[in-house]
Amino acid sequence: MSLARATALAAVSLLALTACDEVAGPRGTPCTEALIPNAFAWRWERTNHRVSELGFTTVAAVDDPCSASAVRASFVGGDFTTGAFGEDLPALRWQAQRIVGDGTTFAAATVELAGRLEPGAPGQLRRKVSLRALGLDGFDHVTALIGGLSFTTTTAAPAGYPADYSPELGYTSRGLRLEVAADRTSDDEATITAEAWLEPGTSPDRDDLNRAVAFAAQEATVQVLLIGTQAPPDAGSVDYTLSYPKQAMLNDTTKLAHASAAQQQTGLPSGGPGVVGFSAIRWELAPSLACAGANRCDLGESCTAGLCSELQGPQGYYLRELSVAAAPDGSGQWAIDGYATNEALFAPYDAMVNHFTGSIRHFRGLTGEAVTVQETTATGTTDLPLP
Repeated sequence: MSLARATALAAVSLLALTACDEVAGPRGTPCTEALIPNAFAWRWERTNHRVSELGFTTVAAVDDPCSASAVRASFVGGDFTTGAFGEDLPALRWQAQRIVGDGTTFAAATVELAGRLEPGAPGQLRRKVSLRALGLDGFDHVTALIGGLSFTTTTAAPAGYPADYSPELGYTSRGLRLEVAADRTSDDEATITAEAWLEPGTSPDRDDLNRAVAFAAQEATVQVLLIGTQAPPDAGSVDYTLSYPKQAMLNDTTKLAHASAAQQQTGLPSGGPGVVGFSAIRWELAPSLACAGANRCDLGESCTAGLCSELQGPQGYYLRELSVAAAPDGSGQWAIDGYATNEALFAPYDAMVNHFTGSIRHFRGLTGEAVTVQETTATGTTDLPLP
């Protein structure tokens, strides 16, 4: 149940994160145990929805900064999930490898970045840290992995935000991106960055949402897991686009297929001891504008030269599931399955197009045991105890 040690500094505003250096003091003691996540999954039990909150972060034990007592999971999709108008239940899955080292060939620490992300901004969180203070300055390589993520649209609305739509209702989704990095500027210092954005989209049936999208700010929290090793990790990645035909209205029987085994392969061999973690995950969910055959334009839009006019601006999906997992496949390689679906009991609206890219880091020689949390729970934020 252990996680890399959280840094003593609390997460502060984005402005402070980009401007404040962590002061180097006495050498810290790193964690010799860590939980390295290799799967995140959010799915609605009944149908597809907007997204207003989404995340998995670890909760540190009160008496041990190197230990995690629970995974804090959140999934909210507007008033059709909270009971205010309708109700749905999220099925959540999180998996990690628990690693134990001797402090010489492996150690870890966690840096938390948090801030408000404005529409149109690059969505970058940054902090300069002292590797000495984290106890990682004695390692030849310090690698950044995604330890946790949390996004919420429930934040103070900026000037110009329409009065008839609430940010806490969320938006249709055009995808999610998260990429973390540790740029070592000296033996003792590094700059930790997270590129983060939960991209909102418009909807064919909500004029009030469409007027709010241009002002859609969000709050993001990213737990960056720093792994210190003497040997460099290997890198593997995938890049594929999954396109599906438009589903029928009032249909919950269509199940969209995952990427093929060949698409999921990273090229990294999975034989022998070794563990992986994510350095980048990205879903680009941009509905096709093609208007031919069964693909028709939304009400009021015209079809010109085979493309819909998209009058409301870039459209997003009501999402049923967003998930990613890295695991060995049957051919002896590490594989990444990045999945998204708009399967619907009511209205899928658009044919699903999912351009997924993902990167992992593979640490040869490390061994770990699988830790899995899987539960269907109430909408909102829930602490799921670790086994």
